[in-house]
Amino acid sequence: DLESANRERHRLRNEVRQLREQTKSIDQLREQNLQLRESLSQSRAGGTLDLKTLNFVSSSEWRDVGMNSPENAVTSFFHYLSQGNIDALLARCFFGDGPNPIESLNEETREQASESLKEFSAQVPAFRISKLEHQSESDVSVQIQTALEGEALPFKLRKVGSEWKLNAEGEQFF
Repeated sequence: DLESANRERHRLRNEVRQLREQTKSIDQLREQNLQLRESLSQSRAGGTLDLKTLNFVSSSEWRDVGMNSPENAVTSFFHYLSQGNIDALLARCFFGDGPNPIESLNEETREQASESLKEFSAQVPAFRISKLEHQSESDVSVQIQTALEGEALPFKLRKVGSEWKLNAEGEQFF
């Protein structure tokens, strides 16, 4: 029947589009991997590792750079994390459906949480996004590395209006 043939055609077009995007993503990752290998070889030959060349954002560069891209959202997240600024971290960086977990904390516990965030981030000299995968126009998943050979930490981001925010739906961050 014509209606089912049209549905099948639309489904196949969608699959072709997705496969093209995946192929493009794989090609980009291969290119990045090649560049990183070259950079790593050059850095090791020179006796030092150049964080910038390896696409790391050092802690001295962490600023609120806005939320207009997933990369900027992660940089802003690390900035507020390093400041221990819980209110700004929640207001600027997170999107979620539940109650604000910080509102119920007393002042002492709030200060302890802030100090804990500062201490944690002080141990992170830099980060890089090792993988960015678009799930849809408004959802991406990112893998963040804080050390060259370190484990990649998964984060989900959602575009809310014109800003990318960490998707905290169903997650326990604090």
